[in-house]
Amino acid sequence: MSPLSSQYTIVSVSTLTIESNHKDGWTLKVKGTGDFTSGAYTVPLGQLKVRIPADAYLALSTSQQTLRSGGNGTTILNVDYQLDVTFANPYAPGYSTQVVYYLIGN
Repeated sequence: MSPLSSQYTIVSVSTLTIESNHKDGWTLKVKGTGDFTSGAYTVPLGQLKVRIPADAYLALSTSQQTLRSGGNGTTILNVDYQLDVTFANPYAPGYSTQVVYYLIGN
């Protein structure tokens, strides 16, 4: 494998606490707002993946994707993020995008 095609993975973890008394439960969804940008440079949003541990990673997109559903009470969820970058991605400081969560009553 060429070093230019090799992949470097960065993993991060966040914790979400959901407290619900909605009689029909809830659904947690996630989406990104667009590609990572730094000036004129971009890295595709789909290179950032998200999951609840023990679930498969979902490549982020600009469409909402379901992470988990639940019921009444308190639910604590760890959320893993995995960013895959390669040497093909242009170096630039300060890449950014936004990750948006939606908690929807069923």
